[in-house]
Amino acid sequence: MKKETKIITAVAAVAVVVAVIFIVVRFNSNSSNSEVLRAMYVPFGEDGYILVDQKTETVFTAPGYQKVLDQDGKEISLSALQRGDIVDVYGNGTMAESYPGQYMGVTKIQLVSKGKASDADPYQKIVDEIYTPADPGAIPSLNVEYKTEMAAVAVMLREGSYHWTWEEEGLGQAKTADGPHPLQREKEDIPDIIVEKPVDLTFHFSNTPQKVTVVRWSLDDMGADSVDAENRKESLEVSGSASDGWMLKDAQPGYVYLLEGTWEQGRVDYTFYIDSHA
Repeated sequence: MKKETKIITAVAAVAVVVAVIFIVVRFNSNSSNSEVLRAMYVPFGEDGYILVDQKTETVFTAPGYQKVLDQDGKEISLSALQRGDIVDVYGNGTMAESYPGQYMGVTKIQLVSKGKASDADPYQKIVDEIYTPADPGAIPSLNVEYKTEMAAVAVMLREGSYHWTWEEEGLGQAKTADGPHPLQREKEDIPDIIVEKPVDLTFHFSNTPQKVTVVRWSLDDMGADSVDAENRKESLEVSGSASDGWMLKDAQPGYVYLLEGTWEQGRVDYTFYIDSHA
């Protein structure tokens, strides 16, 4: 483990500048791998929501899970649900110990019954506690999630270079930062992912980008000048979309990665590396 301290995080919309590791717990240590939670859907803000377990009132979300089956088994988006709707959440019972909880092992969500908006009123206090209106000038935070045999892990990345524009009180605003090239940074200053074999990475942004690109260099190229680096980089295919989320499959150890997100307001890049040892 490097000097980026890995801790539990509570609110994904807050930009955190350290790496984070989620401690995972089981809803029921004696349960099977096909647990079902009946929960109420309570949306807030532009695209925020919570799910409230109707038995235990556990509050959680399903990071990266964007699709839901309606009552007829037809696929709809999570955002198509309405306040007060009741859903069954299928999964392996593994949830990150954060607030709200983050259910990393969801395999299916299905609408059970339509509810009334007023049905969710008892949970409004919870929403008020966790909801902070988005700051249009805030640089989006990025949470990279992956799974090992032991745990679901998330690493929070700090932004590098960016150009960001927005409007505030009718006036155009802008800010720009030019960070060092990934190969010119000190390795110990770059967030790390330590795995023994290739791993699927899922990217969760506090503000969903329109486009995501990823390039990488061998860790052996650390220290190479920026001109040389352009000849050495390898572009990777990122699957997904703004509605479905983004994933990089089979990300290999031994490389430093540069991810760039593009929004209507501008662009932001983030750097991390993957290795088989700290």
